[in-house]
Amino acid sequence: MQMYGSSDSSSNHAPRRAGSRSAAMRGFTIIEMLVTVATLGIILSAFANVLLQCRRITTMAHRGIRANHRASVISEIIRRDFRRMTRDGFLCISSNNGHAGVVLCAGDPSRSILGDAKGYGSIIAYGLVQRTGGVAAPIDVLWRPEYIFKTEGTGSPEDLVTRISTNYLTLADVKSSDRFAANTLASGVLARSIIPVAMPPTTITGAADLWKVVTGDITYLSITWTDGSAPVGPEGKPVGGFNWYGIDRDQRLDTYVIRGRNDSWGDQGANATEFASGGGYRALWTARNPHNWPKAIRFVYGIDDEQLPPGHPDAYEVIVDTLP
Repeated sequence: MQMYGSSDSSSNHAPRRAGSRSAAMRGFTIIEMLVTVATLGIILSAFANVLLQCRRITTMAHRGIRANHRASVISEIIRRDFRRMTRDGFLCISSNNGHAGVVLCAGDPSRSILGDAKGYGSIIAYGLVQRTGGVAAPIDVLWRPEYIFKTEGTGSPEDLVTRISTNYLTLADVKSSDRFAANTLASGVLARSIIPVAMPPTTITGAADLWKVVTGDITYLSITWTDGSAPVGPEGKPVGGFNWYGIDRDQRLDTYVIRGRNDSWGDQGANATEFASGGGYRALWTARNPHNWPKAIRFVYGIDDEQLPPGHPDAYEVIVDTLP
């Protein structure tokens, strides 16, 4: 008689493996662990390299934006000044200490930025002056003083009477002067750009002189003018664009070149539009003949930033008309 539950049920089931659980719970071998770590290292290294490249691209983009912003500010200042220009004064483009410079007269009411002097009209100049202090190599400063024709007030460093000449008190005096007097006055204005400027300033006087400075990181400045004529090709036909004369920049040779409208400009006297001045080039227009003034003035300048991204323009151009 077979007892209940005594049947040989174990014979109906396959025996369980003793090592199946331990096989499922087995960890990495040393080789597998090394392969995993190496794979993670490659992934992290690639990710870090991507982040580094993104940072470089972002940094270079910011530097380009910064340079473009600085150039736009400079260009806007130049455009604003030439919108104020009047033919009741004079306009002079000259080579000054190996660089280009320009002097013009503004005809609107002007006020001193360092004092209470007021005047109707002013003299504005642009040029380059060597920057000193805190720089490893010579870098130029874009120089822009404005001297007002004082008619009231107690005077200031911008006062034309105390800083340049006592001969001209008003714009009307400049208008009635001859070319020789205008040329002498322009020389006095441009001569002040020869004095180096310390940036950052090291004295109180140096800090006060910063009112003349637009920016302190300029590599070169060329100033040219056009009478509206166009270049002529081999067939005697205009080829487009304008003829530009004055103090230009040869980028290939990294030097300034004089491009006169007349080949014999160096032998002409001060009564001509172009003439020699101190061994250099000068073009002068005055109120005595308001009809021969140039059609436009072109400024080309470079901004010093060795960290600009590759392919970023190293020259900026602004063209302003001189129409009355």
